[in-house]
Amino acid sequence: MNRGRGIMYNILVVIFVITIFILGNPKVKGSFGEAAVKVYLSRLDKEKYRILHDVMISNDKGSTSQIDHVIVSPFGIFVIETKNYKGWILGNEKSYQWAQVIYKKKEKLLNPILQNHGHVKALKALLKDYPDIEYHPIVKS
Repeated sequence: MNRGRGIMYNILVVIFVITIFILGNPKVKGSFGEAAVKVYLSRLDKEKYRILHDVMISNDKGSTSQIDHVIVSPFGIFVIETKNYKGWILGNEKSYQWAQVIYKKKEKLLNPILQNHGHVKALKALLKDYPDIEYHPIVKS
């Protein structure tokens, strides 16, 4: 009976460690942030707003640009870049890279404002036949 409890305890510890590892993964944390924005956007009036998620388009550099959320509305096109950062975020709107500091660990990040500017630029190139469209870039953290 005690052996069974010991095995069960070890299994629970392994599951806990794996869960912590997965939830600490930046891609997983980012997915949670994108899912939260997706839920919020689903509340918009579907008659007035067309909502697209995880949009992939070609950019002017010959590669692709992945846009988290695009909202087509009577007020223009809203381009939303979602981040789920924790810790201290260091940088300004013109810096190419920002830094994320959690305790003593420091990592470099691409500036999401510039990243979203690239998304808008790619959309403008794709929709060049519609020059009067207003674009509204948003970074949600």
